[in-house]
Parts: sequence; structure tokens; C-alpha cells
Amino acid sequence: MASSVVAILFLGLVIVATGESLMRTERVTTDTILGGICVYLLLGLLWVSAFTLLEIAQPGSLLVNGMALDQGGAEAHEAFRFTEILYFSFVTLTTVGYGDITPATSGARALASGEAIVGQLYVTIFVARLVGLHLAHSRQSAHDS
Repeated sequence: MASSVVAILFLGLVIVATGESLMRTERVTTDTILGGICVYLLLGLLWVSAFTLLEIAQPGSLLVNGMALDQGGAEAHEAFRFTEILYFSFVTLTTVGYGDITPATSGARALASGEAIVGQLYVTIFVARLVGLHLAHSRQSAHDS
């Protein structure tokens, strides 16, 4: 549990710091785009940690094809759980939602809903920011000429 909490705090700090840096930029550059991609991927990893924490605290919160993640041996179980939660997180973040892994508890459903909302809002806001920066730079360049 402790490692999941530390991961959530660390990833949250990196996401906020990178996001603030992206919001301060005045031009669209390769670094801006790559930074935005990094934030998006880090958001998915943050939710992996949150779902892992939930699954540890409340086993059976996520079901894979109707079965709990906590079946099988302990060591094999950890690798399987991480892989399945990683997959579920990014499928949820992108709102693809294949349905093979489902949130079975109210906490898991709340996390999944939150991740889907954040994923959609992030893409929308980031693309709008890029377009706005590009238009502002284009107008300034035309004005300066």
C-alpha cells in the first residue's frame, strides 16, 4: 500500500510541475508536444497506482472477465495484477472501454469515471492550448512582418 501511495504522490507532483511548465510556454515546440504526451501517459500511471491501492484495500474491486484479480500464486499474481490494471487504466483513460475488465465496487467505478473524465478533458484542453498558442504565434509573426 505504501508504494502505491508514494507513487500517487510522486506522479501527481510530476504531472503538476510538467503541466505548469506547459501552461507557461508561449510557443508550440516539439518539447511542448512531447511534454503533453508525457503528462497524458503519467496520468494513466497515476491511475494504475490508485487502482492498485484500491485493489489491495478492497480485493475484487476490478473483475477480469467476471473473475477477481486476486486468483493464483502471490508472485505471479503481482505481475498479472499490474499488467491487467495497466491495461485497464489506459483503456479507461482513452475511453475505449473494451469491457473485459470491469469495476465491480463503487470505489472502482468512481475511479474509472474520474479517469475517463480527466482523460477526455486533458486531451481537449491540451489541444485547445496548442491551437491557441499556434494562432497567437502566427498572428504575432504576421503582425511583425
